[in-house]
Amino acid sequence: MCRDKTHIRTDTMPTKQNVFKILSIASTIALSIALSSCGGGGDVAAGLTDFSVSPTEVKWTGLKGDTLCQRTAGGETIVTIVGGTPPYRVVSSSPDGAIVSKTEVTGKNPSFKVTTGAGCMDSVTVLILDYHSRSAVFSQTVEAGEELDTTTATTTTTATTAK
Repeated sequence: MCRDKTHIRTDTMPTKQNVFKILSIASTIALSIALSSCGGGGDVAAGLTDFSVSPTEVKWTGLKGDTLCQRTAGGETIVTIVGGTPPYRVVSSSPDGAIVSKTEVTGKNPSFKVTTGAGCMDSVTVLILDYHSRSAVFSQTVEAGEELDTTTATTTTTATTAK
């Protein structure tokens, strides 16, 4: 038993470093609670808008008798970017099937052109990423034309878009 009152155990007293750690943790928790109570500072606080493209899908059908889709090459679609934050990166999943006019898009009316390559193809996608790496997708399909009916000689090309 220690009778001298000047002898105090210092190993149980908080040090300046421990106090700083405790205050740092407490302020981090308080900041986290404050941010989560106001939505975490998400899209609205950052001024972000919805992000999409128009059209989202195009389906090309070859001419009658064009069963290998050779005449669909060169079909063009203008894709417009709506919302998001520029600059936008544009990447085709098949550069020979969906040829994009730009790999980076900026400006007041951001848009780019997608041109079909030669040959039939299932859905080929073009990925568009905005500045915050949010994504939108455009897809195009090129289908073979009907077999040529030897009794008729009419040919037609059609393109349909879906939003």
